[in-house]
Amino acid sequence: MATATRVRRAKAGPLMGVTEPRYGTPPRRKLTPATSRGFACIAWAKRIGINLYPWQELALIRALELNEDGTYRFRVVLVLVSRQNGKTTLVKVLTLWRMLEDQARLVVGTSTNMEYAREAWGATVDIAEARDAHLAKMAAHTRFADLGDRYPDEDNDIVKMFLPKRERIVASVKRGALDTSLTLTPRKPGERQGPRYKIASASRTGGRSLSIDLGIADELREHRQKGEQDTGWEAWAALDGATTARPNSQIWGLSNAGDDGSVVLNTLRNSAIGFIEEGVGDDTLCLLEWSAGDDCDVWDRAQWAQANPALGYGGITEATLASKANLPSTVFRPEHLCQGVPALRAAILPHQWAGCLDKGATLDRLKNRVALCWDVSPEFDHVALIAAAVDDAGFTRLDVLGAWGSIDEAFADKGPDGKMSIPQWALKVKPRKFGWFPTGPAAAAAPYMTKLARKLGPRVVELNGNGMSEACQGLTQQAQAGRLKHSGDPMLTAHVLGANKQLSGDGFRFVRRGVGPVSGAYAGGGAVLLARSIPRPKRTGMVTAA
Repeated sequence: MATATRVRRAKAGPLMGVTEPRYGTPPRRKLTPATSRGFACIAWAKRIGINLYPWQELALIRALELNEDGTYRFRVVLVLVSRQNGKTTLVKVLTLWRMLEDQARLVVGTSTNMEYAREAWGATVDIAEARDAHLAKMAAHTRFADLGDRYPDEDNDIVKMFLPKRERIVASVKRGALDTSLTLTPRKPGERQGPRYKIASASRTGGRSLSIDLGIADELREHRQKGEQDTGWEAWAALDGATTARPNSQIWGLSNAGDDGSVVLNTLRNSAIGFIEEGVGDDTLCLLEWSAGDDCDVWDRAQWAQANPALGYGGITEATLASKANLPSTVFRPEHLCQGVPALRAAILPHQWAGCLDKGATLDRLKNRVALCWDVSPEFDHVALIAAAVDDAGFTRLDVLGAWGSIDEAFADKGPDGKMSIPQWALKVKPRKFGWFPTGPAAAAAPYMTKLARKLGPRVVELNGNGMSEACQGLTQQAQAGRLKHSGDPMLTAHVLGANKQLSGDGFRFVRRGVGPVSGAYAGGGAVLLARSIPRPKRTGMVTAA
């Protein structure tokens, strides 16, 4: 669960950031140098002259927790914290330590903005080169004490003159447009190439075909859907696939708060919070989130401290935040309180949906109980038609009848490749009720629905106003209660798990704008709502979805 805020303020002293995250995946056991490699990373940083903030040390200790066999517990680490709190420093220490001390052969840093990836990479290069310069100066002083102040002006020249290649940390640095990489000197006998750190664009090709020990996904909030063919997951999938073959690999996603369109961040965060709060789900996903409490006042200084753990330790101060608190809420909250705008919470958690999976789910023998409902995305590029019926045991079964790329295609007299249209499905299934949402994006199909209503008559149900909220809340409640049955259709699963709550009065509906399509979730909710309102018949028939 979210931790309570504990604010440190010395008498007449500065406001200090809260070290403990608001959301933090709990460790399996007490963390010590024997159970977390974080302690070793912190000690190494101190040896090279880097003193980390308390929150950075906590992040390393928690994220580098070990399994009993000595491998890392977490495959994915999600660090969410407000801007200017030291994410770049955390990345550069982690990266160089893993390359020098933890046998990482390849590190890949990605970002939707290459300048962000280059910034973290450049900071790591600076540390490595500065370390070589320091060693070179020590060697020069030891071997040539009479040099006095007559060192070359450039550190690079000092390294070339006084530090043999085999003793250097840096073997090569490439700053080209096509190859931006840092290669370290091999440390093991027979090695032809040392560890590498390169950057790549956050795209479907970023990191692909590589075997990565550490993947860095910076600005994860910007991984968002850009169309029907770009779901927002392509870059993450490429990075995830590249770490699969490495036995002790990790992916670190770093960001401040996301918005409604941050599909990757929101999905991972919701899954992690589900595990933290309910103990069910993926325990190899670590969430460390320093954020202000939902709906807090922007002038609540206790929440400033919770969302800014570096407050009072370095560059960020109470005065700095006070000067920014008059910014628009849509700017101040995500940037400096690490809050989503609006704060997103998944309607249905992954483990709840998985608990309703029934590969044999079908509407066979439920002909007289079937309800249909359809919906379309705000961009009109995804239409879904869902069927539902309540079985004899009281479970509501869902079936996807079709999905189309446009309203015109969905209502065509003859679809491409003989694909059935919505009117054809309606006339074939002969549902007891046929629902749609005329006050949503589906209003664009009103002429088509007028024609269909003439054929279906009173079976057509317009889910207006409260009907939207009832459909969304009903689907959510039935899934949480385990009273649904679905066959695991990929489209429906993606839409349901991508559905976030948007408050509406005392209830909620699903967020439509700035996210991936949720038309399947809306259609499913409508179908469930209507199916549960149909009285159970005394006898059953058959219907099979082709």
